[in-house]
Amino acid sequence: MLTPKSIPEKIYGLKKIGMPICAIALIALACTNSANKNSPNNGTGNKSSSTSIPEVAREARPVETLIFVSVPSVKKKELEKSQKLWIEYLQEKLQRKVDFKIAKDYDAAIDMLVTGEAQMGILGPFSYIKAKQRNPKIEPLAAAIHEVTQRPWYTSTILTRPETNIKTLADLKGKKFSFVSRSSTSGFLVPSYAFKQEQIVPETDFSEVLYSGNHDQSIIDLIDRKIDAVSVESTAIYRAKQEGILTDDNYIKIWESDPITESPFVVNEKFPSELVDTLKSAIIKAEGFANDSGMRSMGFTIVTDRDYELIRQVHKEVISPSQ
Repeated sequence: MLTPKSIPEKIYGLKKIGMPICAIALIALACTNSANKNSPNNGTGNKSSSTSIPEVAREARPVETLIFVSVPSVKKKELEKSQKLWIEYLQEKLQRKVDFKIAKDYDAAIDMLVTGEAQMGILGPFSYIKAKQRNPKIEPLAAAIHEVTQRPWYTSTILTRPETNIKTLADLKGKKFSFVSRSSTSGFLVPSYAFKQEQIVPETDFSEVLYSGNHDQSIIDLIDRKIDAVSVESTAIYRAKQEGILTDDNYIKIWESDPITESPFVVNEKFPSELVDTLKSAIIKAEGFANDSGMRSMGFTIVTDRDYELIRQVHKEVISPSQ
């Protein structure tokens, strides 16, 4: 069991957090219980305390076309719209043709970066940890600073509808619950840690456990009454409100995690080493571009593997046998 003595920083679901992202101090958000607000996918790496450019091995032959892959965290049309701007921007900065691929699921995106089928991309924090475990040469470069929150983080939330009478995590027992993917950070890993702390076992305590495939679909399924509660990223709530899918009176947020470091841009050993500096500089200078959740950013900040160490430790805790 993780304790404050063994881990000096925050593990999601306890009471405080420290995230070392480019010296930005993040204010802790305690997990809250609030009365206001389908196909499953299957899953450490070397630490780095430096913010220097990662060393990426030069490939034997020049890569003429660079493949950029993204996890399907939101609706396909949202990703296609936001990433079209990225492709045009990166082609200009890198002076290489760039093709954008939306993976069929989270694990497919991981596979493409692990095997070198794609040379760069955006992975969720947990997907990055899983990819790094399989290919230590995958390196994070930068993460988005949200235009809305003005911070390089987001949170995991659990939502339900008012008529379910679900007000706490314990009330979820016997209900139909939907995660996003087994490789999703906010849609699976972090809420799974919270459930473990409450001695809730989804597979036996819930009447049914589903996997929607992306955060937007989870919210749609909730409002369509296909499920009783969902775990989604906080930015998905903002998008759903903008689209009129969520209103102040058709959902309740019963739980929210502490801050989670934003999804990183990553490269692997197949990415041309002579272009790593150029790519990193281009990302840091980009403004108004969207991240993997389709949210506009006000800029980007440097990240290293160390910024995702807490996710790695949460993963270890979730998969460890209950004490």
